[in-house]
Amino acid sequence: MNSILIHEGEAKAIIEQLAYLGKQHALAGLATRIQERLDEGATQQAGALREAAGSLHGEDGKIEIDGNAPISPSELGSYVNAWVWVPWECIPKALRPSEFQEDE
Repeated sequence: MNSILIHEGEAKAIIEQLAYLGKQHALAGLATRIQERLDEGATQQAGALREAAGSLHGEDGKIEIDGNAPISPSELGSYVNAWVWVPWECIPKALRPSEFQEDE
């Protein structure tokens, strides 16, 4: 191992910088853990909202809510995106995809 000589003031500056970097690393780790907890809570809340939307409004084949449906919170509740079934018969034949324009 090689040795080097440094001035006492330089050594103190290096030690201070290392201590600062150690604190920064610790703070970054803490911030990551906090964000993980927030994400976990948000995931649980989103799941509960999707489940409630399905219980309140869901109907197989008519109104369905995906497990990853987007959610838009508002003051008194949240909007949960849903799939709503619309039969082709509800729009003019000319506007339907060609494979669905057959006679009824």
